[in-house]
Amino acid sequence: ATIEVVGTTFAVIAGADSSCLCVLEGNARIASLSGTTRSVPGGRRLTLYKDGREAFEEEILPMERMKLEMLREAAAVRPVIR
Repeated sequence: ATIEVVGTTFAVIAGADSSCLCVLEGNARIASLSGTTRSVPGGRRLTLYKDGREAFEEEILPMERMKLEMLREAAAVRPVIR
């Protein structure tokens, strides 16, 4: 899959038979290998299956939300190194 991300914290979970995009806030677009593009808004997750099954969208899980919020907060306090 190809992913375009705008203003968000996100996670991509790549499994043997699927890929899942979890979006905390903002928006992300994901294109499957077949070229189908879907938009994933904040608070949602989208799973794409390699075997051609229809994509599955749902609310991100509470644990995913917590970990993404922790990642966002950690990035906010890290100094920028140039």
